[in-house]
Amino acid sequence: MDFFERLKKYVEGLDTFTNTVDVSLLMADESICLRLTPSGAPKMYLDEKGLYTFNFQILVRQADQIMAYQTKQFIALTLMKARKGAITSSNNSFKFVKCSIVSMPSFLEKDSKGWLYTTLFSAEIYIN
Repeated sequence: MDFFERLKKYVEGLDTFTNTVDVSLLMADESICLRLTPSGAPKMYLDEKGLYTFNFQILVRQADQIMAYQTKQFIALTLMKARKGAITSSNNSFKFVKCSIVSMPSFLEKDSKGWLYTTLFSAEIYIN
């Protein structure tokens, strides 16, 4: 299943201060990062297809605190409003159903490189 990679590409395609999304760690001084978070077991059917809840976190680090928060808000609202099929599989392994915000954008910390904001999400996908 290529949902994580396709989600990364989707976020990279949004109009933000960067067109690169890091995975797991914030690598650059000003960056956006996508992380997996624990998810429950999928609800599988007899035909081996089913619904899967895919939980993830997006972090933003930016030297400008307002830009960091606004970027998080923009990403969160864009994902929440994403319509069925907005994120597409390159190998037909899933169908995107919806994305919900689990935890609204919030301040995480300030480090030597900038302000960090985070949001937790839960995407529902249908496994083909």
